[in-house]
Amino acid sequence: MGRNPGGRDRGRPGAGQRKPGGADGALPVNIFEMGALLRRHLIAVLAVLVLALWLVHDFKATPMVWNESATVVFNPPISQRYPNPYEAGGGSIVTGAGVVANYVNGSVGQKLVSAAGGTLPYTARLINAYNQDFPNYPAPEVDVEVNGTDMGAVIRTYAAVIQVIKAQNVARQVAAKAPKVDWITIKVIGGNGPLAQPGSSKRTLGGLMLLTLVGIFAIAIFFERHPVRLRELGRSRRGAGRPAYPAAGRAPARRERQPTP
Repeated sequence: MGRNPGGRDRGRPGAGQRKPGGADGALPVNIFEMGALLRRHLIAVLAVLVLALWLVHDFKATPMVWNESATVVFNPPISQRYPNPYEAGGGSIVTGAGVVANYVNGSVGQKLVSAAGGTLPYTARLINAYNQDFPNYPAPEVDVEVNGTDMGAVIRTYAAVIQVIKAQNVARQVAAKAPKVDWITIKVIGGNGPLAQPGSSKRTLGGLMLLTLVGIFAIAIFFERHPVRLRELGRSRRGAGRPAYPAAGRAPARRERQPTP
């Protein structure tokens, strides 16, 4: 018997025919169907757009960040007996610069910076701290950096940190009773004033637009597969306050029959 063309096999691709859709069997969607999908879930789409606009406003309202940094070079003393500055100072110069940097970063150093007018967090670290164990250059360098949204506070804090570093360098050599001819001197390089750090606003806005587009279609597809009706939601809430079973009331008492005489 031949197969009935109007039976079960109607609409099924025959042998050698390609199934419609992609590898998962999903049918292609055109731009009109995508627009209809967004219109069916307009409230959810508007909620995502409002959230994206709020994030854009938050980015625009973020204050500018200012940065001021410099490199403090600890120069060894010049010795006539040892023309090489590294041989004159030895590895103690690297260690001394590291000690001053750690002291300025510590709690006591922070109090000195605050007393000198500093109000913002800062960093003072020895560049290439590995050279403390294996010194391979004569003039160690300490990197100083200050960040903040108040340009005036950035300038004051930076100046206070540099002042404390210079004062500590002199105080420690005085305490060691080193002659001035053998003192370690300090030179500040790279301090060009505060610089604005605007960031990449175009890249940020582009990424936000892409995430908004993905979020719009994700929320629309979610509600398309899991529809939520306000009427059913209201009924379920009203029904939650009702008891599951009717309250059992007392049955009316039956009158007993009196026996007839």
